[in-house]
Amino acid sequence: MPPLTPEAQRLRIIILSFPLFVGTSYVLYKRAFKGEEQRQIPRTLSDDKVTTERISILGRGVGMGGIEERQPRPSDWQDKP
Repeated sequence: MPPLTPEAQRLRIIILSFPLFVGTSYVLYKRAFKGEEQRQIPRTLSDDKVTTERISILGRGVGMGGIEERQPRPSDWQDKP
């Protein structure tokens, strides 16, 4: 594929960045003029505990203190033929 001309490069940048610009503008408009709050991840537990839970959910079984036992999944409870 031959290199793009400067005009084609500018057009490509405009086409790729326009949806990002529109989406960001819409979110900022809702916050500034409609009073919508910023979305945040709830932080009810300590960060260490949240990290440990997320890692164990992924099935790696590694917690803050080393290797932990894998929690049984609902699929493990079903009778297998």
